[in-house]
Amino acid sequence: MLGYICLVSSMCLMLFNSEVRTLYYEQHGYEPLLTKIDLVYSVHGILLTSVSISQLFCWGFKSRPIVLKRMTKVIITVVILSIFAMYSSIGTSRIHSLKDSTSEEKFTLLSLALSLSYMKIIMSLIKYFPQLLHNHKRKSVLGFSMLTIFLDCTGGTLSIAQLFLDGYIATGRLSWDMMISNGGKLWLSFVTLFFDGCFIYQWLKFEKWAYKEHEKISA
Repeated sequence: MLGYICLVSSMCLMLFNSEVRTLYYEQHGYEPLLTKIDLVYSVHGILLTSVSISQLFCWGFKSRPIVLKRMTKVIITVVILSIFAMYSSIGTSRIHSLKDSTSEEKFTLLSLALSLSYMKIIMSLIKYFPQLLHNHKRKSVLGFSMLTIFLDCTGGTLSIAQLFLDGYIATGRLSWDMMISNGGKLWLSFVTLFFDGCFIYQWLKFEKWAYKEHEKISA
């Protein structure tokens, strides 16, 4: 949830804030390679995550008591403090610039937008590991929707393809620098594809193992 909130905040700044778009254009020579479809994707992530969270409390499903492990609490605390620190930095830099008109802002709204997108990437890295380890410990992906992974993999691939096409349409050329300058979207897609690949590998490995075990029992 926090990851999607960071991503939506970043995209809103990139898409609708004139200062951010101007700063980005001055640095790269073209505007951010983001579209409103990217924003819709992020908002849909918040909505579906909210539905998933509501199932814990409002749908009447049987569930175990929710106990946050110590590491989970630490991660949540660090993430919240990091977001607070970023917003505090932008506020402080703006106050300083108002007092001294000759000073240059070291932390601009563009910096904030980029930092929020990278925060989403970090949280994506964190969120996949527990499920990956859980599957490994029980040597099974039973109960884990592989359809979601295949759809996720398709989405990540199309996201990278869209980035290439948007870049070519905007500049008439393709370059790695152009891709890196839109690192939030690019690396989020790469992270997604990497972990999707890990889950697919587990699925193939454990399904084969389960099939062999079933054959032994049947024999």
